[in-house]
Amino acid sequence: MTDAPDYLPVTEEAGSLVFGDRNRDYGHPYDDFSKTAAFWSTYKGVEFTPEDVALMMVLLKLSRQMFRPKRDNMVDVCGYAECCQRIIEGVPDVIKGEC
Repeated sequence: MTDAPDYLPVTEEAGSLVFGDRNRDYGHPYDDFSKTAAFWSTYKGVEFTPEDVALMMVLLKLSRQMFRPKRDNMVDVCGYAECCQRIIEGVPDVIKGEC
């Protein structure tokens, strides 16, 4: 555990990405992950949903964390979990000033 005054929790870092840069770059997770789900569905011949994509990305990041622990993996786990929740709840892009 760290007591550093400049420490930023991974949840806060993930939130700033999910509602900031990533949202601007890729749009709402439902729209972005719907495209990925369509590609995966075509490739595997199995139906994937946007929620599946978010959860599978969490699993990918956990796999990477088991191989080589890095803060980035944990930030991304939180970010993909938040994306999944936004998909489930239909949370719009207007949060934190995003359009």
